Amino acid sequence: MEIGDIVVKKSFYYDNILFRIEDIDYKTGIYFLCGIDYRLRITSRESDLENVKLFKMLEFKRLFKKGLEHKIKNILKARNEKYEKYTDNIFSGKILHIDSDIEYLNLCKTYYKKLNINADCEKVSELEQADYIQILLQKYRPDILVITGHDSLKNKDDLLNIESYKSSKYFIETIRKARLYNPSKDSLIIIAGACQSYYEALIDAGANIASSPKRILIHALDPLFIAEKIAFSGIDEILSIETMVENTITGLDGMSGYEVRGLCRKGELNL
Repeated sequence: MEIGDIVVKKSFYYDNILFRIEDIDYKTGIYFLCGIDYRLRITSRESDLENVKLFKMLEFKRLFKKGLEHKIKNILKARNEKYEKYTDNIFSGKILHIDSDIEYLNLCKTYYKKLNINADCEKVSELEQADYIQILLQKYRPDILVITGHDSLKNKDDLLNIESYKSSKYFIETIRKARLYNPSKDSLIIIAGACQSYYEALIDAGANIASSPKRILIHALDPLFIAEKIAFSGIDEILSIETMVENTITGLDGMSGYEVRGLCRKGELNL
């Protein structure tokens, strides 16, 4: 196996989670893997890996993309029906999305564009996010802040220990600094976390919605779908968490939190 190969982990019971080999430590035999669609970085031994045939990967990606395109079509259809009398006279919530992974960030940019969402995107490593968050908030003045990247649960036997998580402590510090800048959970809605993140601690730090209640892997687009729902719901609407996650891939097991107000304002009625 070589760097760049697409693989599955046998110990994941062939659950269709695809990884790319990012690096190999030939002295220790450790393979460094990055999830293709799920926000996860892990290590593995070669004996636990199996190459994915190109045709199988392409078919999996084709079917998944087809499902996503159907989801996007339904979201846009529902939005157009909701605001058809206002056409261009709506003002949706503005999003700032900070992400440590350029490939996931570019994927999100693609779907922000497909969904006609007003979103600014910045690549910042988990370690540096807290240092830059207030500067970025001042620069972009968002209504919704997405804080994400890579995370993982290193010790499943100690879920309440922050050291059991790869990046949760960085997300927590970033949330805290964002809340120092804007403490209102109505004027700055924070969506935070990645795969297997310390959900309870992220919520306690000030996030409105976070991952991962069941410590599962979340899809790269899950935070985006929640942000879209909030950005295009009316300011007179109170959104339940069930409503916010209805378009996500992983549902309530992947992301949860507390109800929020919508951020979309309607202007002059088109007659």
